Amino acid sequence: MAKKQKDVVCGMDVNESSKFKSEHNKQKYYFCSESCKKEFDSKPKKYAH
Repeated sequence: MAKKQKDVVCGMDVNESSKFKSEHNKQKYYFCSESCKKEFDSKPKKYAH
């Protein structure tokens, strides 16, 4: 079973197998949709913890 991560843009639980993912400061982030990924990619410092 794939491990769950929190989409930092919308708060949804997302499987690590999601095709929508980004990396910022050597940390991986997973997203529920392309729109959440694009939002994160445009302002990663706003969402990265």
